[in-house]
Amino acid sequence: MFVAIDIPLAIKEKIVKIQEQLLDKEIKAVLVKPENMHLTIIFLGDVDYNQIPEIIELLSKIKDDSFKIEFEALGGFPSLKNAHTLWLGLKENLALYYLREKISQQIKKLNLRLDEKEFVPHLTLARLKRPRNCLGMQFDAKGLDGFWVKEFILYQSELSSDRPKHRPMKKFCLR
Repeated sequence: MFVAIDIPLAIKEKIVKIQEQLLDKEIKAVLVKPENMHLTIIFLGDVDYNQIPEIIELLSKIKDDSFKIEFEALGGFPSLKNAHTLWLGLKENLALYYLREKISQQIKKLNLRLDEKEFVPHLTLARLKRPRNCLGMQFDAKGLDGFWVKEFILYQSELSSDRPKHRPMKKFCLR
């Protein structure tokens, strides 16, 4: 289970074009399908089904203003020099960090163990079949505008034999 921001369809279509550019560079990778594109705010992990109503109630208490997100550059995990995952990073955005902190504070009330890794806001583009040096890799991001975040979503991950599917459980509107 995780909390994330959905990507508008028009932006997803432009991101698919960036993914195609990556394939043109002869990268052997599994691309993230448009229906699974999102910006993870916080990962909750496996959650007891009985806690879901409490999570929804706590997240419903968050009243924040909408804000704009803008994309910045290509990145990789663990690094671009030895990437096994390629992602599209975001320009620094305090509103996103504040929203994440508010969500974290609410979830901690349930004594759930949250991911303590450094928050690196990104949209995953592809998972590489083998780690690769992707330093200096360029792509044309012309027309990849930012977008206004007007809601965040609680998702349930359903693992299947081929790829995970992310099912929205509840949307929470921002002002």
